[in-house]
Amino acid sequence: MQRTWMSVFVLVVMLAWTCVPGWCADNCNQAGISRPSPTAMVALPSEGKLVTQPYRGVTYIDYRGTVPRRVHMHIIQIDLTTPGIGFLVTPYNPRSGKATMKETSLQFLKAHKQEGARIAVNAHFFEPWPASSPDPGSADLVGLAASSATVNGPGAVHGAPHAYSPFSSNPPKSYAIMANAPALNIDASNRATIVHRQGGDTTGYATEEGVALYNTVAGCAQIITNGTDTTPQLDWHVKPLKPRTVAGLSKDEKTLTLFTVDGAGGSLGMTVNEVASFLLADPAGLWPPGRRVHNAICLDDGGSTTLAMVDPATGEASVFNAPSGGSPRAVGSNLAILIPASYSDGRSAAKYRLDAQDYGVVLRHGDGPGQCDILGARDVWVFEADGAYYMHYDAAGPKGWLAALATSKDMIHWQKKGPVLELGKAGKNDSASASYGTTFYDGRAWHMFYLGTPHTSPAPDLVPAFPYLTMKARSMSPVGPWAKQKDVVPFQAKPSTYYSVTASPGQIIKQGDEYLMFFSAATDHPIRRTLSIARTKNLDGPWTLDTEPILPTAEQVENSALYFEPTNRTWFLFTNHVGVDGFEYTDAVWVYWSKDLNCWDPAHKAVVLDRSNCTWSKHIIGLPSVVRVGDRLALFYDGNGDAKMPGGVKSHMNRDIGLAWLRLPLVPPSDER
Repeated sequence: MQRTWMSVFVLVVMLAWTCVPGWCADNCNQAGISRPSPTAMVALPSEGKLVTQPYRGVTYIDYRGTVPRRVHMHIIQIDLTTPGIGFLVTPYNPRSGKATMKETSLQFLKAHKQEGARIAVNAHFFEPWPASSPDPGSADLVGLAASSATVNGPGAVHGAPHAYSPFSSNPPKSYAIMANAPALNIDASNRATIVHRQGGDTTGYATEEGVALYNTVAGCAQIITNGTDTTPQLDWHVKPLKPRTVAGLSKDEKTLTLFTVDGAGGSLGMTVNEVASFLLADPAGLWPPGRRVHNAICLDDGGSTTLAMVDPATGEASVFNAPSGGSPRAVGSNLAILIPASYSDGRSAAKYRLDAQDYGVVLRHGDGPGQCDILGARDVWVFEADGAYYMHYDAAGPKGWLAALATSKDMIHWQKKGPVLELGKAGKNDSASASYGTTFYDGRAWHMFYLGTPHTSPAPDLVPAFPYLTMKARSMSPVGPWAKQKDVVPFQAKPSTYYSVTASPGQIIKQGDEYLMFFSAATDHPIRRTLSIARTKNLDGPWTLDTEPILPTAEQVENSALYFEPTNRTWFLFTNHVGVDGFEYTDAVWVYWSKDLNCWDPAHKAVVLDRSNCTWSKHIIGLPSVVRVGDRLALFYDGNGDAKMPGGVKSHMNRDIGLAWLRLPLVPPSDER
């Protein structure tokens, strides 16, 4: 988002009172709590509202009122139909000795900022509370919990792999927390539901609604049910005035409201039933009727109540409310809103998401024959033949990067066979690297088109460098041996074209009597990457390259893997997006879709896998390869599991191969649900 908040704010003065000083007048700068930049915010009257749209699909309402008493509210409303928006709940951490490690909402926001986190609020009640002394920093959550970043949590044995804390039939602090308190679940498609424990359930993870638990938070009670106040009539809910945090859904379940009210800085707090009444009646006219809360749960409150946000004008994360303890409390769980990436140099970003479910690493580097992949395993190409699966991957070893083979029966367990290509002789186009071996079977023989280059970075990394060229080998078997066809020159990079430094191989599709290869193309100074089509009727002959690429070079994509969805007769082209954050690196797998192999709309694209839904590589996401397996599409990619992304040439090293899944049939995302 390029505009500052000042350009989009709407200020409504409820009463003609004298304006008081702005945010800092609430003494919220105590304990080092930062505030939005002065250029982004304006003074707010003692009663009134400031409405901004900090991100697409997100409305922030800062409201001060005097009914039922002096209160200061911070309200986030998220349009769940907005393409690209995602969510993340604190994941399971078995090493903590409990369910999670405690963090403030601000710490959680900052920790996941690279994944797109822009807003965070506190979520579950947690134990022990008060914390023991010394505080070990870990916590168990009260009630149902799931996180998209948890793959094999305790709920996995009950069919809920993302879940890790069950419904609580006998909760601690039962004077406040109801038995089997309902929870808010947001699934992978952003369908949000208030879920209830299934009658007779003995696992703690079964819901009446039967939804897939994905990102799930629970509180003390459901305080609004189908437009009716259902706050428990217990002293804890109707008497104490405290800071409160509430999550609610509109009647059509397309708007998520995250509500906080302060109990400090001049705001006097509210009871739980007052919050329910306020959300139902909306006496201040804070949102259109269609966004009014229809179902809601009350989350942890008091000193836990925190709303943190990244100011889009400055990129700085800060606490936006006034925590009652003077500084944010470390809590058992938080809920973050993830916003689609934008890039500092203005390169294209994907509007939509078509999220894959990550399995994790299936092939680690380092133990290949002859130390062939001691420095990394990446740039994967997977294909099936006669019920077996074959993986070509770039094995980075002492000699350089070479295409190596691994085989599998189940796609999970792989047996490494070592390099299938050797370096060419000095002066040849593959003298420094013979890697990324894509294959095509014509019914008689196997054809490999691989990447060759005479240039690399210095030892020991030996990263292939421009030009990236397409070369050819042939075999009668998918396991090889592969014979280089030195007399076959499919195509080469050509100066003063869109493929001046890169003309490297990609997937081949046969259309009629013609073969189409979706090859990678790039220029240098500056580097601009794209995909294009090369055509031939003879796999052992020359190819003709289209005069224009199929996608603009501003897309910054490279490498191709295609899948045809027969149910809607749509082609899906998976590719690697190159992002920038200080320096360029591959940050996501994207997919484009089209009914016509020869015509692609750059607007028709979605993020399939990035740091937000990859479970182990939180910065680098390498090139894709896809294979259909029954009613699922396997997506292979490479990544780096280091906590911090290596800089420079080292970002290419120490990669491993991961696997994610897409459920078939594939349906192109759109603005409609």
